[in-house]
Amino acid sequence: MATRGLNIGDAPEVIVSAVIESVTSPRARGSQAAACQPINVRHKWAIRGVAIAICVLFLSGCKESVRDDAPSGAARTASTQDKKQTLPAQFFLKATAERGLQGEVIIEGSTNLPDTMKIGVQVVVQNKRRPLPGYLPYTILDDDFSIVISQGRFRSPGLMPFRTHKPFPPGNYAVHFISVFNEVWQSPDILALVGPGGKKLHGKMFQPRDPDVVDSDLGLDYPMTLYFPPLSKEARAIALVKEAVLEVPGLGRSSTNVEGGVQWFMSSPGLKPAKGWSAKRLQGDSYTVSYDFFNGEAGEEQAIWGANLATTEVRYINKNAKSFSWIPKD
Repeated sequence: MATRGLNIGDAPEVIVSAVIESVTSPRARGSQAAACQPINVRHKWAIRGVAIAICVLFLSGCKESVRDDAPSGAARTASTQDKKQTLPAQFFLKATAERGLQGEVIIEGSTNLPDTMKIGVQVVVQNKRRPLPGYLPYTILDDDFSIVISQGRFRSPGLMPFRTHKPFPPGNYAVHFISVFNEVWQSPDILALVGPGGKKLHGKMFQPRDPDVVDSDLGLDYPMTLYFPPLSKEARAIALVKEAVLEVPGLGRSSTNVEGGVQWFMSSPGLKPAKGWSAKRLQGDSYTVSYDFFNGEAGEEQAIWGANLATTEVRYINKNAKSFSWIPKD
């Protein structure tokens, strides 16, 4: 019987089998007569030691395999924590503002409000005149109510003023964090934790929703002032192109700006946004500004403009940009 050579990649049970075979095979004994002779005691223990060592390695490998397949300690801890959420003695919420690629403002931060709780954010400006009864004392510039707290963190989508659709100028802004504790806003788990109408909540972050009654529900109503940073040059180039109203030879001046033209075309069948707006610096204050979109069966395409931040000049570069840059009057 021939014994095959062993490879480093062989399974442990193959190696053990090969070791036993090498000891008990006629070739290893040299002859049939030799097979009847007792094996030297030291040889027995050597063979037994090799077999035990290989089995230990094999069992260790099995243990590692089981450990790799099992959930990590962090995952188990997180799962346990999710089931055992409790309300802290004191609540906090910290936030900062940053800019997105198109100059939109993104508000993010940390909090010990319950995980999976839904919150909203409003960017507001205080009204100069005294509000009429039933009216808010401030004007909402933009808001979003889809923010969900996850692992003590939150992040809003990009915010821009409702009316102008232009990036917020840099500076300090009043920001309100709000939330309502009912079935429309919150999951059953959150309502069970905070109590009906937020009855179990406490602290300055929560205010009565009906302050003129003694059994009012509570709501999150937490104002703060945040600094919105300046726009990057790329964001400024994109904003410059969006706001430009261009003229096309033989057609005249467009009835709307470039952004309006893009939106008009994207409402057409077969056209839809892809990556959207982006900008790339050429040299000095010159940039190319692109809009990526899907053009039906033709696939993804680009409209490309040139923009100069120093001169504020905007021009279309390719055919798609030319089409988007001119919209007829109604």
